[in-house]
Amino acid sequence: MRRIFLDFETFYSKTYTLRTVTPLQYILDKRFEMLGCGVAEDNAPPFFLPQEKVISYLENITEPYAAISHNALFDMTILAWRYGIHPPLMVDTMSMSRALIGHVTKQSRVSLEKVLEYFGLEAKLTTIKDMEGVNFQMLTSNRDLLMMFVTYTLRDVRGCREIYNLLIDNFPASELRVMDRVIRMTTMPQLLLDELNLRIYYGDIMRAKRKLLDVLGYDRAKYMSNDQFADLLRQRGIDPPMKMSARTHKMTYAFARTDEDFLKLQEHPDEEVQALVAARLGLKSTIEETRTERFIHMAELTASSYGATWMPVPLKYSGAHTHRLSGDWKLNMQNLSTRKTNVLRSAIRAPHGCVILDVDASQIEARLVAWLAGQQNLLEQFSDPLNDVYAWFGSQIYGYPITKKTHPIERFNSKTIVLGLGFGMSAAKLLVKLTFDALEAGINTVYTIEQCQAWVDAYRTLFPWIPYLWKRCGWILEAMMDPTWPEQDPIGPCVTEGQTILLPSGLRLYYNDLQTVEGNTTYLYGSMRRYIYGAKLTENIVQALDWIHVIEANMRIEDRCARQGLDIRLALQVHDANAYVVPLDCLQLVKEIALEEMCRSPKWAPDIPLAAEAKYGQSYGGLEKC
Repeated sequence: MRRIFLDFETFYSKTYTLRTVTPLQYILDKRFEMLGCGVAEDNAPPFFLPQEKVISYLENITEPYAAISHNALFDMTILAWRYGIHPPLMVDTMSMSRALIGHVTKQSRVSLEKVLEYFGLEAKLTTIKDMEGVNFQMLTSNRDLLMMFVTYTLRDVRGCREIYNLLIDNFPASELRVMDRVIRMTTMPQLLLDELNLRIYYGDIMRAKRKLLDVLGYDRAKYMSNDQFADLLRQRGIDPPMKMSARTHKMTYAFARTDEDFLKLQEHPDEEVQALVAARLGLKSTIEETRTERFIHMAELTASSYGATWMPVPLKYSGAHTHRLSGDWKLNMQNLSTRKTNVLRSAIRAPHGCVILDVDASQIEARLVAWLAGQQNLLEQFSDPLNDVYAWFGSQIYGYPITKKTHPIERFNSKTIVLGLGFGMSAAKLLVKLTFDALEAGINTVYTIEQCQAWVDAYRTLFPWIPYLWKRCGWILEAMMDPTWPEQDPIGPCVTEGQTILLPSGLRLYYNDLQTVEGNTTYLYGSMRRYIYGAKLTENIVQALDWIHVIEANMRIEDRCARQGLDIRLALQVHDANAYVVPLDCLQLVKEIALEEMCRSPKWAPDIPLAAEAKYGQSYGGLEKC
């Protein structure tokens, strides 16, 4: 396939820049203007195309090609939303960098400038700083500025190609297609937004917001004291994020505005946590408020530009350490919680004549833990689709028969335990989780720490190979710190190589500079130290394998639908579930294909028992079993 490297340059000004507006605002604004594009075809010398020739050049390409750029999510959205161009394959060197070197540069620091610097390549020029307020007419009337601009653009496109060439040999070919599908959820959106209900919800949020912090009843000192604020988080079952202090070289709380793990708590499903973090940061808005605002603005923009309230789904390929997706454009579409309200989910709708089909890998993490551990009694329960695993486990811990109909609370507790204890959860955390989950489910019951400890002990006694898996992963961490260790320890389909774990996808989990100080093992992730221990490593591996299975299933679903003459593409992806927009007249066929593929054991785990559940509905918040 022909490779075409692209570097787009567009007009910006002091008030019209990605620092002041969202990417969608920027792209659809009437001030938008393409200034030119640097182009490099395969290994040929790069060339510059001025404004009027960029689109005609791309439109006249008749053979299959891969369009490659640094920050392709943004660049390809320009091509799609402004010019209606959809390259056959879209590749992002920023995403490739995030997956392969983000553990060193830090995933948020994979700009073209930073990656060129990391590889010691020719540095990015600063010409763009002189382009503020310069439109195409001004550019072409100033020969000296035009020549500097062309030189700048050609250097950028050369840099993009050099990065690609340095990374591609270590980047699995199958992941290029995955990356394309992630980008296409934004460039070719399939979902719509219900603007009216979003506006009503926004009014409700603003009224509730005025009361929320007062209800919490904490004074300002508790927000500002690290220890007291950490206790507030722990009371909600959250491990306070930690980092290595540059001054003392000891672990301390990561509660600063620049601490990525802390900032992620702004998107926690518990609105009280959002409010606590917002108060600590001195912010005026919670994430729910700002996200609703962004949804409304997106609906306004797309309706005015295209006559329909289209919902692009911007997601970041390999946005997490485990290579799972994460949110982008300040819209975390991976965290549309149903906690307390389902309005945002319900505002996401299918076009007329279609429905949203959501296919979820059932209990996938619990199944993977049992399979990796070789926990046969749990695997046997998962193997029979007629078994109710939660009722069976409930019967074990309560000592009498449990069914969903006769003992709903006991079964609810059992479900929470089976799904929650696979990664070493303590009794204290289980107490918090059960309490919050019960409130959300409308269950009125009180739990005690003694009761939760008994359940933790029962889980670990009934499934002893799972705690042994955590212990074994702890031993593997110790071995990874020993450069003389000769073995490649397998963990299911994964293999340790140095301080990395090779996944069946061909990507790796990185644990740079592993070290243990005062009993705490940490690794370096960018400039931040993160805790790691046996159960946590188990969780990392399971989540990575979970994502691999779910996205591999998606590719097979798309391929099988294509052979049936159906253009079915991923519309939304949330952790264990893939969502599609499906015409009503082919819903049954697509559902059957999707369930078959989500239940199909992957080649790297041929004996794991899998299951899946399909739901459909006109809105994402109104899905029902089908």
